[in-house]
Amino acid sequence: MHIRTVIAIVIFVALVGLVMTTVFKPQERNLSRLSIPTVVPDTVEKIVLDGDETFELLKEGEQWVLDDGRLVDPKMIERALESLGSLSSTELVSSNPEKHASYEIDEEKGRRVTVFVQDQPVLDFVIGKASTLVGPYVRLVDTDDVYLAKRSPVRSYFVFARADWQRLQLFDVSLADVASLTFVSGDGNEFDLVQDEDKEWALSDTSILPDGYRFDGFRARSFVSKFLNLRANEILVMSPDPADSGLGVDGNVDMYSLSLRSGVTQSLRIGNVDENKQKNNYAQLNEDQPLLISTIVADSLLRELNDFRALNLMEFDPNNVTRLSIKSKKGRRVFEKVDGQWAVGKDSARPATDFVLNGATVERSIQTLSRIGAMSYVENAPAKAGFRKPAFEIAVTLESDETASLLLGAERKEGAYTVYYARGNVDESTYLLPEHEVAQFTTSGFDPWQ
Repeated sequence: MHIRTVIAIVIFVALVGLVMTTVFKPQERNLSRLSIPTVVPDTVEKIVLDGDETFELLKEGEQWVLDDGRLVDPKMIERALESLGSLSSTELVSSNPEKHASYEIDEEKGRRVTVFVQDQPVLDFVIGKASTLVGPYVRLVDTDDVYLAKRSPVRSYFVFARADWQRLQLFDVSLADVASLTFVSGDGNEFDLVQDEDKEWALSDTSILPDGYRFDGFRARSFVSKFLNLRANEILVMSPDPADSGLGVDGNVDMYSLSLRSGVTQSLRIGNVDENKQKNNYAQLNEDQPLLISTIVADSLLRELNDFRALNLMEFDPNNVTRLSIKSKKGRRVFEKVDGQWAVGKDSARPATDFVLNGATVERSIQTLSRIGAMSYVENAPAKAGFRKPAFEIAVTLESDETASLLLGAERKEGAYTVYYARGNVDESTYLLPEHEVAQFTTSGFDPWQ
């Protein structure tokens, strides 16, 4: 066959293949995209939500409020408005109005969102049910076209219960912003916690401290941090009767005054338990609407001086320890550092002949002992505390030949815990120490040290 004929045949076959591919290629469906205007979040002034209930979100100055006056959570507004941009990624699934109900995009089940800028609606759409693992169905109002909004979070971020929009976080400040927190309880207990420039916490008036009291700034810091994270359970639309709420002038309230470094002061008053909702207390932040706060949380905020007492029992440098002695009523176990290696001391009870001491375990135990903290302080130690003949005396000897000892006295039950009366070398006070905190030392024998 002539070479030109072969070339012509090849070209003809290629052209036929191209035509067949074009004719029979599956057509890409649903190329139509939802056309919506670009909504700039900062320009939005109102959002109307119409679902099981109809209500409005209104921008007043720099904050958003519900149409009943309650503050709106600013993070929810931010997420909701940002999610509108995801509606650009859509595909048409139906133009048949008879199918609206199946997509829950109809007037009965659909959830309508209307966004306003300068009192004019710039976006008006309905959110339907969610397509499994894909996204929700959406429809512009006054149109029949239903679109699938792929990977759009609008259904999650536009919630249709008025109460779910309320701002429940009471404070929007960081711990570093705080200068002081003053607490005055209804029964007259009062103290003022202050934070210095080095972010250390202390009492403003140390003259109220009893002899021997050791203040723990870290515990004060934790308390203030907890206070800053307070959330209400509900913001009340109607103000309760002052006598019922305890928020009146003569109410027996707990008062918290939060002073910021900027000079701003915020106050929180916590009053009576709500008779209708027994797990909540009435409260009020500044002069805003009254609110309900969990009774458990309200009670957990009550503090006395002992709640800020330092509970560490031991004070020594674990890196300078050369000897660890554990003396019980049954004998003594002693570990000594010899030429940089830990060994069983000569004045110790003897382990089994095949026992091999783990020096790393001894080092970790000494570190644990140096950091050990009590459960609580004992105001008046009973005679039966057991320090005359302690159950255990755990002592470390330092390179300077100084000794630091922890005495474990009698046992007792404290709730679900078995505890020891305990005294360390940091002071002469008595504390309660959970048994599990010293299990490494009180477990008999040498097995824990292998």
